Parts: sequence; C-alpha cells; structure tokens
Amino acid sequence: MKNKKMNYFIYIIVNLIFILTSMSFVVIMYKRYENMKFSYQFFFLIIIFVIIHILKMLRQYLILMEEKIPIKEFIKIYIKTTFVSIILPFKSGEIFKIYSYGSKMKNYKKGILAVLIDKFFDAILLVSLMVIYSIGYNEELSLVAILLLVFSISIFIIYFTFNSTYYYLNKFLILNKPNNKSLYLLNFIEKLKIGFDWMKEMIRNRAFLLAILTIFAWVSEYFFIKVFASITKIKFVFSDFVSYINAAFYGLNNLILNSYIFISGIVLMSIILIIYGLKYLKGGKR
Repeated sequence: MKNKKMNYFIYIIVNLIFILTSMSFVVIMYKRYENMKFSYQFFFLIIIFVIIHILKMLRQYLILMEEKIPIKEFIKIYIKTTFVSIILPFKSGEIFKIYSYGSKMKNYKKGILAVLIDKFFDAILLVSLMVIYSIGYNEELSLVAILLLVFSISIFIIYFTFNSTYYYLNKFLILNKPNNKSLYLLNFIEKLKIGFDWMKEMIRNRAFLLAILTIFAWVSEYFFIKVFASITKIKFVFSDFVSYINAAFYGLNNLILNSYIFISGIVLMSIILIIYGLKYLKGGKR
C-alpha cells in the first residue's frame, strides 16, 4: 500500500515538473507572439492540427493495442505527452512520453519500445523525403538525414537478423562449457529476446496500417505548414519543409517551426487545462 502511494506521488511530481515546465515555455513564447493577428483562417489550421494528431494518436494506439489501455486514459496520456514532446527542446520530452506509457503499463521497457517504434515509422518516411530532396536538388544529405538513415537501417537489420543470431549465440554459449560469464551473457540475450518479442507483437499484422497513418499524418502536417505560410505570407517551398525537419531535430531557430510549436502549445495546453480542470471539479484522481 505504501509503495502504491509512493509511486502515485512520484507520478504526480514527474507530471507536474514536465507539464509546468512546458507551460512556462508556452508563456514565454506567447510574449513573442502576442501581437499575432488570429483570423478565422486559424480555425482551419486548428482543424488540420486536430486531424494530424488523431492520425498520430491512432498510430500510437495501434502499437500499444495489446496493452488494452482504456481509450479515455490513452487520449489523456497522448495529449499531455505530445504537448511536452512538442514544447521541450532537443526531443527531451520523449523521456516523459516513455515514463508515462511505461507507468501506465507498469513496464518501462515496453514504454521505450513503443516510443522507438513510433519514431521508426516517422524516420522511414522522413529519411525517404530527405534522400529524394538530396538527389533531386543535388544537395548533400544533412546530419539529421544521415542519423535517421542509420537508425532506420539498424532497426531493419535487428528485426531481420535477431532470431538467427539469438539461436546461434544461445547454442554456442550452452555447448562451450558454461561459466559465470557465459551464464551472464545467456541471461542478457534472453532479456533481449523478450524485448524483441514485445517489439514484434507491437507491429504484428499492422505495419502497413502504421505506415499509412504515418504518411497521412505527415502529409497533413505539410499541408498545415503550407496553409500557415500562406496565411502569414511567408515564402514556403519543399526545401523549407526540409529545413523545418532539420530545425526540429537540431532545436534551431526557425520561423515556421517556432510558429507551429506555439500554435500546438496553445491548443494542447488549453485541452490539458480543460481535462484536469474537469477532473479536479469531479474530485478525480490520476
């Protein structure tokens, strides 16, 4: 009982730290954008924004479908973790995402795998776009593109070679006079096998659907940025979208990215305040 209360207390503290820190970033950004004129066209942007995140939320839900997280709880976790992930720089918000999903499933390793798989589908699409751009415009691949390519290829290699490597090492270590070191290695690769089986279960029979959701989500995001650029009269071509992707990974100052982050922050923060406000009024927990 004490452990349960302590875990709940830690959960609340971690949530407060990440969410309040993210909200403070939004407040700081608001001072920079407070003179921005919001016309009726921005409601159209919000609709596109909602579509983007419905698609991304469906993708994440499909990955964690076997965990049977209640849909209401899942939506709450998705909204707050996405808010933190978008606002905090250098992808540091992904730590909160791993923690939140891991805490709900009571398995942080599965939380790590769920986030990695989610990012893998993004990486495949983005690296494809960046390679096409590099070839079409005769540009060198950016560091982000190279890192995404290495990450994608590594995941593919692990996925298609893990089982054969596992069985070979298992047999080799058992047949060659087991000692403390080999027993340690056997235990280690057994844990890797458990993790690999979890990963396979998360994408079994749904990889194609996950890929389709990823494509539609990024097409919607491109459309969002295109419309925003049109409304604010900012020049925007495909090369600017590549710059937008690079800036997102590097944490660089980019007008369109900063505007997207600000709009996302305002929308998601408003939803979070409504959700937790209603929960507080009802006297609910977690």
